Amino acid sequence: MGEAGTILHTTEEVAGILQCSIWTVRRMVDAGEIKALRVGKRSLRIDPADLADYISNQKTKGAM
Repeated sequence: MGEAGTILHTTEEVAGILQCSIWTVRRMVDAGEIKALRVGKRSLRIDPADLADYISNQKTKGAM
């Protein structure tokens, strides 16, 4: 996850990309579906590579 210099997404950005709510993104993180880095007590950041992995896994699941 996240090499130095990698720009990380906020939950708001990921929600926009996935077209879902911020709370859905947080539930996916809590369920372990998307890897995230906790910043402070309440903020989360998501590596673009981890988001891409999640999206790729969803595509393969739906194709079956």
